[in-house]
Amino acid sequence: MATWQELRGYIASNYRLSEDDGTSLTLVLDVGEGRTQSVFVSYIDVWGQVLIESPFAEVAKCDLTILRSILADTLVGIRSNDTHLLTSHQTPIDYLQPEEFEVPLHLSVSVADDLEKRYFGGDEY
Repeated sequence: MATWQELRGYIASNYRLSEDDGTSLTLVLDVGEGRTQSVFVSYIDVWGQVLIESPFAEVAKCDLTILRSILADTLVGIRSNDTHLLTSHQTPIDYLQPEEFEVPLHLSVSVADDLEKRYFGGDEY
């Protein structure tokens, strides 16, 4: 079982952080082929959950046909924060060892990067 502080330390030791406000981290991962992907990792204390999100498109640039295709093919959740679409995965911290964080992190990142590349072109996030 991990605590948020242990997981935060693990992430800081293994990844380049661009922000850390104590309850949220922002990482920029190299996903290959000269591409990078932003990732937001937050701790939701009330629920005891770690939230992993990665943006892949602006809401204004996404029509319903594209969104339907995305939702039909996606292995992680998708949500909007009013301006952007993000992959979203939540996991309970009580059952998570720090190194087990790798699987949901890389799944969220790879899906976001693939969606951005396939449906929207470019590498903005």
